[in-house]
Amino acid sequence: MKHTYGQSKKISPLKTFFYPSFQKQFYTLLWLLLPALAFSQKSIFAYVNNESGKEATTQVDSRMFATVQTIYDKLVQARGDVRQVAPKLVIRDAEKYVAWMDPKAFEIGIEKRALDICFQFGPDSLNAIAALLAHELTHFYEKHDWSSHYIHQATEQDTSLIRQRMLIAEQQETQADGQGGFLAFSAGYDVYDILPKLLPRIYSDYALNKELPGYPSLEERIEQSKLAAQQLLELQTVFETANYLSLLEEYDKANTYFTYLLRKFPSREMHSNTGVNEVLEAISLFSTAEMPSILPIEPDPNSRLHNRKNVVEDRIEKRTRLLKSSITHFDAALQLDPDYGRAMLYKSCAYTLLQSWRDADYWLFKAESADGSLATACAVLQAIQLAMQSQVDEAMQLLKKEEVAQTALGQINYQILTDAPLTTTANPDRVGREKIDQLVLPDFLEEPSVDTEVILGQGVTCGKKDLPNSTVYVHYADNGFEYLLLHVTKPGATDPSYLNIKAGDSLDKIRATYGPPARIVSNAGGIFLLYPKYELIFEVNQQNTLRTWGHYIKS
Repeated sequence: MKHTYGQSKKISPLKTFFYPSFQKQFYTLLWLLLPALAFSQKSIFAYVNNESGKEATTQVDSRMFATVQTIYDKLVQARGDVRQVAPKLVIRDAEKYVAWMDPKAFEIGIEKRALDICFQFGPDSLNAIAALLAHELTHFYEKHDWSSHYIHQATEQDTSLIRQRMLIAEQQETQADGQGGFLAFSAGYDVYDILPKLLPRIYSDYALNKELPGYPSLEERIEQSKLAAQQLLELQTVFETANYLSLLEEYDKANTYFTYLLRKFPSREMHSNTGVNEVLEAISLFSTAEMPSILPIEPDPNSRLHNRKNVVEDRIEKRTRLLKSSITHFDAALQLDPDYGRAMLYKSCAYTLLQSWRDADYWLFKAESADGSLATACAVLQAIQLAMQSQVDEAMQLLKKEEVAQTALGQINYQILTDAPLTTTANPDRVGREKIDQLVLPDFLEEPSVDTEVILGQGVTCGKKDLPNSTVYVHYADNGFEYLLLHVTKPGATDPSYLNIKAGDSLDKIRATYGPPARIVSNAGGIFLLYPKYELIFEVNQQNTLRTWGHYIKS
């Protein structure tokens, strides 16, 4: 049966822009605003230009600076592009720009008055600060000052350049909102819907007119911020769906998603995730005899898949090609950040699978030196490398060390080396249908609807539907003939599986109920157990208790 999904679509603000009637009104407004815009945006990218606002007088409180500097550093780290030295962060006691990026002074700034407003949002105060700083950082990383420099040479008679300048300014602000939001999300800040609340407060506390020369009206900026929030939600949907596709062995499909994300947000993590996906596909081409161990590699931050199936040896050429390709992506991540320890660790994993021991040893040493938090993962990888080179006793000694033996990854690899059973022998027949939040996935497939839909191109579409205690992820291609749907519980949800496994249950109970998992997944927070026979996945935390579980169906 052919499956499609979707709802009646409203014309988005971006699409509306291209309608002729709107273009005419838009250009009329720009002509009226041009003189002020030329003044206010010529040297800096200011969030607002309060012409009557006071200039800086005193320095800010050092404790406030430390808090903002921490947020700023996290944003810079999330971008992961150390090829460009980040501008200096400054905080001024002023009421002029709210926040700004000054390419000439090489600084990104935020005003104390703006920070006071952000702190009024209580639990969301750090998210509000992150939203403002990420917006200005995006102006810097996307080199918006370069394109603006040429257009700023326009005179009053250069009508074509003036119009071009207006379009570029609009595109830059849209990009700064959209990519800035994803940058903040990548750094761990929840900036959804923060700007529609923050903007009116800024205009009110700064005593700004709703119509500022050189800027869209307050209402227009609020609408634009809502559009940016929607774009952020779409990017997050693509990101999460990509990781689940990789988890469920849909590597080619996942690669389509990662490629899409690389075009939108070419950070070190995105290059690393793309490389990891290729390593995981290569692992699926190894037999259990060739590669029985569980490598410490997963998409940053959540995914690592090990395929326990036997495969034919004529796929060696393909897996070698995939591993070499993955190394180029890890190299790209390291070009953005030469100290990115995870990329070094994953690169060592790739060389381990290629049995290039000198390179594997070198990058393993580099990874542990660069990031001390990877010490346990590095120890596990070193043990795997020793075992693959017939030094099993030495490998077992490493895995028996207390700090390694306490981790799920260390325990499982030790069991593999000792030929101990990974699970009990339970193997129940498939009975009943899984239900989460009163939703049965095959029924949802008959009449699907989503809250967020993203068209990636080439006939590929993904979407997400949020329910009170769970989330449904959907992937469609080939006009709906190809599909994958995953319904996963949210942390803390108590909905049980059909055989009554629920959050908080032990790893031993899962094994006793469902038997040996077909695949074991290592991630930074614990492990995944995958049961294709039952179309189930179980996420177990480091305390060996169930955190979330999910049910999936696919064509």
